[in-house]
Amino acid sequence: MNTIIENSVRNSDHYARSLIEASLDPLVTISREGKITDVNEASVNITGIPRGEMMNTDFSNYFTDPGKARAGYRKVFEKGFLADYPLTIKHTNGNLTDVLYNASVYKDDKGNVLGVFASARDVTEQKWAIELRKVNKELAFQNSEREKRADELVVANKELVFQNQEKGKRAAELIIANKELAYQNMLKEKRAIDLVITNKELQQLIQLNKDKDKFFSIITHDLRSPFNSIIVYSEYLVEQINEKNYEKIGDFANVILESSNRAMDLLMNLMVWAKSQSGRLDFNPEYFDIITLFDEVRLLLNDVARHKSIHIECTPSSGILVNADKEMISSVLRNLISNAIKFTQAEGKITISAVDQKDQLTISVSDTGIGISKERINKLFNISDGYSTQGTQDETGTGLGLILCKEFIEKNGGKIWVDGEDGIGTTFYFSLPKRINNRLSIDT
Repeated sequence: MNTIIENSVRNSDHYARSLIEASLDPLVTISREGKITDVNEASVNITGIPRGEMMNTDFSNYFTDPGKARAGYRKVFEKGFLADYPLTIKHTNGNLTDVLYNASVYKDDKGNVLGVFASARDVTEQKWAIELRKVNKELAFQNSEREKRADELVVANKELVFQNQEKGKRAAELIIANKELAYQNMLKEKRAIDLVITNKELQQLIQLNKDKDKFFSIITHDLRSPFNSIIVYSEYLVEQINEKNYEKIGDFANVILESSNRAMDLLMNLMVWAKSQSGRLDFNPEYFDIITLFDEVRLLLNDVARHKSIHIECTPSSGILVNADKEMISSVLRNLISNAIKFTQAEGKITISAVDQKDQLTISVSDTGIGISKERINKLFNISDGYSTQGTQDETGTGLGLILCKEFIEKNGGKIWVDGEDGIGTTFYFSLPKRINNRLSIDT
């Protein structure tokens, strides 16, 4: 009897297993604690996990949203069943399957709930079909819109054809008008060029007139001062000699000599400047030792410096060759050192330096004199500004020497600049290229 019962039970279990495995949908039984108690082969296929490994594991671990799976499980116990509950099962290879779960509780013979029996229906293709229908509807709508737009474009194209015809007529008219405008513009441009040339010539003439006025102002005013001194002290000298009073004739003679030297320096600068402006100043570059030239100019001006107890120092000791117009550079040094003497107090110092650089030589004349303000530096090299200041012993000047310095340095391919402040001295710098271009000429 027992054997018959056992066989009957065994046959019943086998039949139940066959039914479960016959289902193409994943089937699973879950305990009240949420642990898997049985699955079919479809569940193994959809998760990629063997049946034995799935047993007694938390059923929610096989979904992309475990929390949502557990919430659905609780609803089954609340309502006794659950229908079309959407979840997504994840496979070990990363594939995802959208399913709709249907579940109900199962009980023992006494009506006690033992767990949940659930089946999942793969709705991936259904979702794709729904999405495809949506896309098709959208495409149909877009095609309808395109057809409407096509009709509108046909109308618009007809309008454009008409407009293009009108534009063609207008373009032909514009071509004729443009040719006329081009001719008129050509005439205007020619006139503008003529006006530019005329304006440049006018500005040059205005500047030349200003320079000429300044030139005559120097001749009439600045030359008059030394000659007045010469005449006055010559008369004093004649009177003293006539009266045989020889006590101050030496002082008078010195004043006459100094006034004569200032007049001669001014005349020489005026002559050189006039030649420079007229293009008749010779330009003769040659190689010479700049340090030797320093010494020559220093010896020439030592007596004037000693009169104010000013010491002139030349810092370079070895020779440095340059290729430049020696007379022009000598004139530059004389003017710069004379200026330094003029604006340096007694017992002061003047330093002449030269820095030998790769492509050029930079020369400086520095003094410990009264200095110069930043506002006045820009006026130093322009004859039109007429900038001139009395020296520490009321020496006069015209500013013409610095203008000549600028022209001479630029003719030799260099630059000149100034650095100084009120009360702390002034330094004039000028540069000379190691080798100047032989094509530099007097009309550059």
